[in-house]
Amino acid sequence: MAPSEESAWLLGAQQGSHEIGDRMSALPVSPSPDSQVRGVVVSFRKLHVSIPVKNAQKGTEGNGKVVGEGEGEKGQKRKVLLDGVSGDIQPGRLVAIMGPSGAGKTTLLHLLAGRLAVIKGASVSGSLYLSRPPSSTVSPGPLVSAESQLEDQTKGEKGSKVGKQDASSASSTSRLWKQAFVPQDDLFFPQLTVRETLTMAARLRLPRRTPLQEKLKLVESLLLRLGLSKCADTIVGDERRRGISGGEKKRLSLATQILSAPPLIFADEPTTGLDAFQAERVMSALKGLAAEGRTVIVTIHQPRSSVWQLFDDVILMSHGQTVFSGDSSSVGPYFESVGLPIPPAFNPGDFCVDAASVSFESDESRRSSEERVQNLLAKWRESEAQKLMERGEKKQSEVKEGAPAVNGSLYGSMSGSALSPPPRDGRKESERTRTDGNRTMSSVHAEASLWEQLEMLSQRAWRQVVRDRVSLRGRLVSAVFLALLLGTAFFQLGRDQASIQSREGLLQFVAMVSAMSSVFKTVVVFIREREIVKRERAEGLYGVSPYLFSKVLAESPIAIIFPVLFASVVYPLSGLDLSVSKFGIFCLVAVAESLVASAYGLLMSSWAPTYEVAVQVANLVIVVFSLFGGLFLNRRNVPWAFRWVEKVSFIRWTFEALCVNEFSGLKFECDLEGEGGSQAGCFVSGEEVLGRLGFSHSVGECLVALGILLAIFWSVSLSILIRKKPVYMQVA
Repeated sequence: MAPSEESAWLLGAQQGSHEIGDRMSALPVSPSPDSQVRGVVVSFRKLHVSIPVKNAQKGTEGNGKVVGEGEGEKGQKRKVLLDGVSGDIQPGRLVAIMGPSGAGKTTLLHLLAGRLAVIKGASVSGSLYLSRPPSSTVSPGPLVSAESQLEDQTKGEKGSKVGKQDASSASSTSRLWKQAFVPQDDLFFPQLTVRETLTMAARLRLPRRTPLQEKLKLVESLLLRLGLSKCADTIVGDERRRGISGGEKKRLSLATQILSAPPLIFADEPTTGLDAFQAERVMSALKGLAAEGRTVIVTIHQPRSSVWQLFDDVILMSHGQTVFSGDSSSVGPYFESVGLPIPPAFNPGDFCVDAASVSFESDESRRSSEERVQNLLAKWRESEAQKLMERGEKKQSEVKEGAPAVNGSLYGSMSGSALSPPPRDGRKESERTRTDGNRTMSSVHAEASLWEQLEMLSQRAWRQVVRDRVSLRGRLVSAVFLALLLGTAFFQLGRDQASIQSREGLLQFVAMVSAMSSVFKTVVVFIREREIVKRERAEGLYGVSPYLFSKVLAESPIAIIFPVLFASVVYPLSGLDLSVSKFGIFCLVAVAESLVASAYGLLMSSWAPTYEVAVQVANLVIVVFSLFGGLFLNRRNVPWAFRWVEKVSFIRWTFEALCVNEFSGLKFECDLEGEGGSQAGCFVSGEEVLGRLGFSHSVGECLVALGILLAIFWSVSLSILIRKKPVYMQVA
C-alpha cells in the first residue's frame, strides 16, 4: 500500500482524514450526518451458558467446568461455557476478549452478537442491554435504546420451549442496532475480484433508495481506506487458484461488513493465520473504526506487543469466568497487586494468557497452574464485589443529592452478587423499546428487491462458472473421453441380433454416466459454497429462491452444452439410428436427465451435513436407481414393494426414453435358424425389443416424468434450505 494510503487509513480521525466516515454519513444508512459515528453501549449481566456433557465436543469451547450429576437438566452432567460474566463496553474503544483456548471468549462474543448457535439442551441465562451514550458526546439525533433479556432456554418441567431465533427474522427494533460480525474464517467466492466482491456486498446491503453511484463511490473509498486498492482487480482465490493474501482477505471481510456504517462491530479472532505485519494492519483498521466512535469488540488469543498497544480495554477469561476486565493500561498494576508482576520488557498479552492458562505438561504443573487460575478468579470476584459496594454507596449518595447515576467503566464477573440495573440513558422506561423475544440483532436485512437479488446473484453465479477454467476443462475432457470410449467400444453397431444387447447396454451406460456426472458436479459446487451462502443468508442479504434460480440460470448453459457435446461424439461413432429427429431427441433426453440429476445433486447437498455424506448417499441412490433402471431387472419382475423406486428413478425414465427413441421403427436381421421370426428367437422389430423390456411409454411421457421429478427435487431442496436457515439462541 502506498504511503499516502497507509497514513490515510492508520491516522484516520486523528489527522482529520474522514473520507470514509463522511461517505458513510452521507448515505441514508448512516446513523449520523457527521463523520463521528454514534456507537452503542453494550452492558451484560450474569451471562451463563451451559450444555449437556454429551454435546461438549460439537464445536464448543472445552475448558469450562462440569456441573456434577443431578445438577443439570434431568440429572445429567453439564459443561459450563460461561459462568456469570458481566460487564459494560463503551463506544469509541477497541475491546479485546482474551484467554486460553476453551476459556469462553468465542462463546461470549457470539452471545453478545446474537450469533450463538443453538445446541440441543443448551441453557442460556442473564441479561444483555444495548443503549446509546449521552447525546452530549455525539451529534444530535433521536435516542432510542433496545433492551433484551437472555432467559433460560432449557426445556423445563413446565415444558417451556428451547429458545431459537431466526437469523433472517426482522423487527423494527432489530434494525436499530446495525452490527458487523467479522467471522474467523474468510469465506468468499474465489473467482470474483476484490472490487466485484465488495460491489456485490454494497448492492445487497445498502438500501435500495441509495443511488448506485453512491454505492460505487463508497466501494472505492473503502478500497482505499482498508488498503485494498492495489489488489482491487485481483481475484480472491482459494487453495486451487492463487489470489489475494490472508491479510487482504481479512480486510476484505471487514470491508464487506462495515458498508452499512454499523455502530457495533464484532470480530472473531481477526489475526488468526496472519503474519505479524498483516495482523497489525488488520487490528489498526479496527482501531481506526473504534476511533470514529464505534463499539468494536474482538476475540484474540495472544497478541504481539504492537497489537496489544492498540487495545483500549481487555476482558481476560478462563474457565468461562472473568480473570480481569478493564483498561489495558491497568493490567500491569492489577496483576502486581495480586502478586503476579509482569516482568520488564515482557509482552502483557502473552503474560495475561499464560497466567490464565492451565498447564498439562505434568500432574504437578497442572495442579499448580490450576491453583493459580482459581486464585486469580477469586481475587477478581473479591475486587469486583468491593467495587460494586462502593458503586452502590456512591449511587445512593447521588440519589440523595439528586444527581444522576454515573455510568461505570468496564467491569467483569460478579457471580452471585446483586447487581444494580444497567446504565440508563436518562429516559423513562415507557420511552424505551424492548426487543421481541423471537427477534434477532441482525446486522442487515434484505435491502435489494427480489429482482435485484436475482440479477446480482445471477451475475455472480455466471462469473463463477465461466472463470472456473479448471473445472470447465476437467468436465470437457471427461465428456469427450467418455464419449470416445463408449463410441469406440460400441463402434458402428449393426442390425444383427447381437446389436440389440449392445444397444441396450450402450443406452443404459449413457443414462448412468450422464446422471453421475451431473450429480457429483452439482454436489461439489453447492457444498463448496454452502457455508458462504449460509453466512450471507444469516445476514439477511437475500432469500433462498433468488439464489437457487440464479444457479439454475448460470448452470443451464453448461447443462446443455456438455450433454450435446457428449451425444455429438458417441451417437455417430456407435452407429445409432442416424436420423436428424432421433439425434435431436437423444440430445433432448440427455439434457433433461442432466437437469434432473443436477436437481437431485442439489437435494443431496442441501440435506447432507458434509461433502462425504452427500457423495456416499448419492452413490448409493445412483446404484439403486440403476438397478431398477430397466435393463438389469425387467419391470415386470420388480417386486411390488419396490415399484415406487422405479417411479422416482430418473435413470429408468431416461433409459426408457432413449430406448423408445432408438428402437421405434428399427428393423433387425434374423440370422438364427428356423421360421417365424421372433418365435424362433429373433427380434425383427424394435417394438418387439421394447415389449420384452416392458416399456410402454412414449418419449413425451418419459420427458413429462423427468419434468415432474425435476420439480419435486427442486421443491424439496428449496424446502430443506428454507428450513435450514441459521438459528441462534433466543434473545427474549
